Amino acid sequence: MATESGEELVKVPKPELERLGRHFTHWADGLLRLRPVYAKVHSGISCQYIWHGYQEYMQDTQATQCHGRVNAAWSCLQWMEEDVVVTGFLKTGTTWLQEILWTTRNYPNLDHPLANTPILDRVPIIDTDMYINPKAFRSVTPSHPLKPMLDDFRRKRPDGEATHGIYIQMAGVLPEPRILKTHYPFSVLHPDLLEHTKVITVSHPKIVSLHHVSCLFKYNNYTGTLEQFVDYFIDGDVVQGPYWLHVKEAWERSNHPNLHFLIYEDSFSLAYGIMWRKN
Repeated sequence: MATESGEELVKVPKPELERLGRHFTHWADGLLRLRPVYAKVHSGISCQYIWHGYQEYMQDTQATQCHGRVNAAWSCLQWMEEDVVVTGFLKTGTTWLQEILWTTRNYPNLDHPLANTPILDRVPIIDTDMYINPKAFRSVTPSHPLKPMLDDFRRKRPDGEATHGIYIQMAGVLPEPRILKTHYPFSVLHPDLLEHTKVITVSHPKIVSLHHVSCLFKYNNYTGTLEQFVDYFIDGDVVQGPYWLHVKEAWERSNHPNLHFLIYEDSFSLAYGIMWRKN
């Protein structure tokens, strides 16, 4: 089957699903692999790479219900020359980079009135919408955890439709210069992204941190040991895995003038240098 935006979705076979479901208990209800549509036409992706079937990313079944709409909305987003997009696999230091970039671009004197607002309000993660069941917005009560998010969305986008993705729509009304973030690999993003805006991609995830988040977040609900999680990670059996493909796709584009490939360990000393280069 395919999403509204053209990606191919393949159900994980039952034997593999049972194996993964032993430790990722939420996945036992169903899991899909996503084959990005743009990977088949981008000159940077080799035929052998596709032929071996490695061009697949783990996605939770519930999350993919709104993936097509969100990805279609991403494709329609009007990019601006001054935009900066932060990309990278989960737990690679992208949140830290969000704050550094927003600070250096918006208030180098540390006096911006929005500095204490949540980072997701200032630098939205576009693919956050993929992990929210759109049906949940139809029955939000005053005590529902989505209520503050929905209220903020309605204030900023009174003409918007929450079931079509909150963060992707709020990105359209952010004050300039905008900084956006995604954990998607390049093959899931629009193929012309680098032609319209600047991108900073971060490498080197922290496995212990990724393990902790996988235990904490309900869409994973990981119950195994750290050692077992390392094996899952190496095999690519984590959400949006395999990690190695994210790095490969970014590295293949690393010579593009609008892409800066950043290693986490270097980010502390290079943060201000990045802003100088990108400006």
